[in-house]
Amino acid sequence: MILGGGFGVNRDEVHFILLQGSDRIMPEINPELAEYGERVLGKRCGAEVRTKTIVRAIQPGKVHLPEETIEAETMILAAGIVPNPVVAGLPVDKDKRGHIVVDGSMRCQSHPEVWAIGDCAFIPAPDGKPYPNLAQHALREAKVLARNIVAVLNGRSPQPFVYDNLGMMGSPGHRKAFGQLLKVRVRGVLAWFVRRTYYLLQMRGWSRRLRIMIDWTFSLLFRPDIVKISLDSEAALLLRQAAADEAPAKGVRSLGSGISTEGSEVGSQKSQVGR
Repeated sequence: MILGGGFGVNRDEVHFILLQGSDRIMPEINPELAEYGERVLGKRCGAEVRTKTIVRAIQPGKVHLPEETIEAETMILAAGIVPNPVVAGLPVDKDKRGHIVVDGSMRCQSHPEVWAIGDCAFIPAPDGKPYPNLAQHALREAKVLARNIVAVLNGRSPQPFVYDNLGMMGSPGHRKAFGQLLKVRVRGVLAWFVRRTYYLLQMRGWSRRLRIMIDWTFSLLFRPDIVKISLDSEAALLLRQAAADEAPAKGVRSLGSGISTEGSEVGSQKSQVGR
């Protein structure tokens, strides 16, 4: 149900809780920048950030913590990246998260005929720590891996993958962002502008970029329209579907009030089908 004119969304009705298992949000980024992002989010009306919080179980309408149960209607799970299911069936060495353990050249040590990159691999950096599962790494890993496979086929030794990421950015919204570009740390409005400019340049075609720029400009001048939407629970939806499946199909089956699956009439009029 969408409520139109005269209805608004009260900020007191909205409560957002961010649960993070580690000691800070965005553990891949610089600790000071992650702290800045957490501080900005924590100051928002109705927002709450909890670190070092483990979720034990999730049920419809409930999130179970070790010592507390939170009632919630909307849940968004960001539990990280898992390898492709095909990897689980391979008889190769894996780490505790299921990634194939490879050396610096991205070659499996237990099975030299197997190579792995990206989300499927545990690729050690020169300091021994694994490279993060980011697109900027995977793209460059693929190029080095291709050269290594050609080298091995020609009897040469593969080269290790060495890469220092160009940067990492995040945005808590409201024209604020934070990030690290090479060795330079930025935050606030400047970081927000740099982040948007970067993503704008990644778009293909100047016509698409122009449309995005116009849309962003209007969003700076005018506040977005807000509507309040009430969605039926999944259980109610399943009950309606079960009832519809049990009902005998007689001519036309209607969905909702006055909307039929056949015919073009919508409203209180009855559609005549099959005559």
